[in-house]
Amino acid sequence: MAQDSHKDSYEDGMKVRRRVLGDAWVDRSLANRNDFNAEIGRQITSHVWGDIWTRPAIDLKTRRFMTLSIMIALRAWAEFRLHVRSGLATGDLVHMRELRVSGAILSGRSLVRVGNTQLSGLLRRIRRNRSRPVAAC
Repeated sequence: MAQDSHKDSYEDGMKVRRRVLGDAWVDRSLANRNDFNAEIGRQITSHVWGDIWTRPAIDLKTRRFMTLSIMIALRAWAEFRLHVRSGLATGDLVHMRELRVSGAILSGRSLVRVGNTQLSGLLRRIRRNRSRPVAAC
């Protein structure tokens, strides 16, 4: 039974991961798995995406904003950019602006300035490469 539950967590995690991050990003990530990183990738997909992101009390958009807020506070800019890209693919730019305002108060203005710089730079790159889908950046 526990093994079936683990399998379901991985499969559920993969579904939500693809929905949030996009097929192109997930496919690229899977193509980069190797003997060294495969186990941690499976654990992240099962536990983070399958057990946490699938919990019904909080919708995916709210979870994305929670994640972005935490990434600002942690200064985890690569993860921040990943979730911004996937958020833009779903049309969340207005909400991203609101996140910036809240982040200024909650995380400190200096961190939000860096987050704003990261977001502005990413938007400039996306505008230059409009022919490419946002989630595939």
